[in-house]
Amino acid sequence: MVLGTFIGQLSFGARVLFIGDSQSLDGFAKGLYNTLTSEGHTVFAYSVCASGPVTWVRGYGGGCGHNEHWVKTNSGESMPDWTSNLRTLLASIQPTVLIVQTGDNIYADLGNFKSLGSQMVAAIQASTVKSCAWITPPFENAWTSKQEGMANIAEAMTSGVCEVYASYQDTQGRSGFGKEHFSESASSVWLSGALPTIRGAVSRAAK
Repeated sequence: MVLGTFIGQLSFGARVLFIGDSQSLDGFAKGLYNTLTSEGHTVFAYSVCASGPVTWVRGYGGGCGHNEHWVKTNSGESMPDWTSNLRTLLASIQPTVLIVQTGDNIYADLGNFKSLGSQMVAAIQASTVKSCAWITPPFENAWTSKQEGMANIAEAMTSGVCEVYASYQDTQGRSGFGKEHFSESASSVWLSGALPTIRGAVSRAAK
């Protein structure tokens, strides 16, 4: 897929890799694609059910559909089948920007989150990526501490390599976020809050 972001008078097209779980299948990835491709950047977006740091590092699929994804290019070509191995994706796509979205799957194998984080950081730093943003979930229910925990884990895993956007801070009290997955309209609200962080990552990659 091809994503685009316009920041001021940017004169380049960034290569953006987006990886996410089933929460972004509900409209977030599609909205991100439509918004950013219209602004001139190339984006490859993969939303895979049950994926997260464990699958991206170790390269195996989740229990509800390893090959489930939403991906296409502006020209309508089919993209290669999803691989959950981050190093493989980075090597084949060679993005300048990495956007990560994860929900509860960040808790998988939480006891090894430092090791998973260091492996993700090593893969990012060894790649063509110049900037990274990590998007945590919207406010799903009354468990504020849970959303705070996800943001804190993401911060700790990436050691400052990725800028973390804690979505729940902007979606708390908004309608449509009472369950784990969201309607397309709720996903649009989520995306609008995340776009400044995503555009900031694209802008940093241009420097």
